[in-house]
Amino acid sequence: MVLSFGKMCAVIDTEMAKFARIQYIIATITIRINNAVRLCCCSCSYACDKQFNEFILFIPA
Repeated sequence: MVLSFGKMCAVIDTEMAKFARIQYIIATITIRINNAVRLCCCSCSYACDKQFNEFILFIPA
């Protein structure tokens, strides 16, 4: 199957958009883990664990 240049660019653009979304999710999780670790580094109580879990589980749609 031969695709025109425009169609190939559209396919590549779609795949890059998916990749960018995955990168965004990974970056969001990494930032939230770093923030949670920074907040929790001095005390390891139940409240701290709960806050850590909330940071990880919340990813904007």
